[in-house]
Amino acid sequence: MDEQYTFPFDTCEKVNHTSHVAQPFSTVVNFITCLVIGVFLLQAKSWGSFVVLMNFLLFELFHMYSHTQHIPGSIQINVLHTLAYAVNFSILYLFSTVTKLSLSKWFIVALAIIIAADIYALIHLSIVYYLATQSLFLLSTFFYFYSSLPKMIQSIVFPLMGAIGLIIVLFINEKENCRRMLEYNSDFPYHTIIEIAGLLFFYLLCSRLYRL
Repeated sequence: MDEQYTFPFDTCEKVNHTSHVAQPFSTVVNFITCLVIGVFLLQAKSWGSFVVLMNFLLFELFHMYSHTQHIPGSIQINVLHTLAYAVNFSILYLFSTVTKLSLSKWFIVALAIIIAADIYALIHLSIVYYLATQSLFLLSTFFYFYSSLPKMIQSIVFPLMGAIGLIIVLFINEKENCRRMLEYNSDFPYHTIIEIAGLLFFYLLCSRLYRL
């Protein structure tokens, strides 16, 4: 593993530098995720749900591209982080529109604190931390609107928490144990396990949000 940060090539899948698709296994899972999102996008019931799913698709398309080649510097992670904000704010807008519930000043303050922590994590810490802050933004939105949301949305909150928890645990494992795992079997694409968990995450969201 290179000491220089080269997202996503410091993930736990061997990189083929001679190919146009450097990490093919992760790229294939991302492609399947894009197809799943696209199917639900075409069935979106409102402009708000269409925008949310379109942001999902843009995020995952760029994520997929990032596993094909690395752009020098931090461009890729910054673009993905910006798209994650687009996802979170579009869900916030969708829920606010559907429930007609205005944001309390305390919720706004809480989101501001989460965003400040997220920016600090992006600048100074590893991906596990700003993945956690973005997830906290998402879950805070779900729980703030929870009692006013349709039951079909309420029903995925705890499975969603489980999916997020699984992804974070897998990222921690990858960060701590990747070198040992690759020494054991350098050809196995361990990072695709995280990508499959991400597919589950997007399926849970898309299969419900497209109906709003």
